[in-house]
Parts: sequence; structure tokens; C-alpha cells
Amino acid sequence: MEDYKIKPLSEEDMKAQEDKKSAGSVWLLLIIVSVVLVIITIFFFVWNQPRFLYYETINHDLFGTFGDFVGGFIGTIVAVFSVYFLVQTLRSQIDSNAETV
Repeated sequence: MEDYKIKPLSEEDMKAQEDKKSAGSVWLLLIIVSVVLVIITIFFFVWNQPRFLYYETINHDLFGTFGDFVGGFIGTIVAVFSVYFLVQTLRSQIDSNAETV
């Protein structure tokens, strides 16, 4: 029966669990922010439009401006999250290098 005893978690295991929780919450935040921004962007794009007129030609200037707005706004948020994950990766590498030495 001694084989089935629950061993307490070491500090490294606890730190790994906290890092996983932190990364999970960051991903959840990224998904929520992205969905909200897409909904807001679509709302403002459709604002003051009576309906979609499928028989009319597409206004390329308006659609290009919309694409620039979405790309610039969401691209900035993605860049911030990528910097966050880069810092986390570098911290992880520094820790593993310290353990190796």
C-alpha cells in the first residue's frame, strides 16, 4: 500500500503548474479580446448601413480602410501577446540553463 501514497509536490512542480495556469489565462484573455474586437469592428462597419446591397459594387476604398483598421488594431494586440510569450520563453530557458549548470 505504500506505493500508492500521494507525494507532496516539489517547488518545481508547483511553479510549473502556476506557469501553465498563467499561460492558460493569457490564451483565454487573448481569445476573448480578439472576439470582442471583431464584434466591435463589425458593429462599427455596419453602423449607418441600412442593409447589405448585394447588387451594388464593392467600394474598395472603404473596404481597404476597414482592412487597415482591423489589421493595425488586432495586429498590435497580437504583437503585445507575442512579446509576453517571448519573455516567458526566455525566462524558462534561463531557468533550465541555471539548473543544467
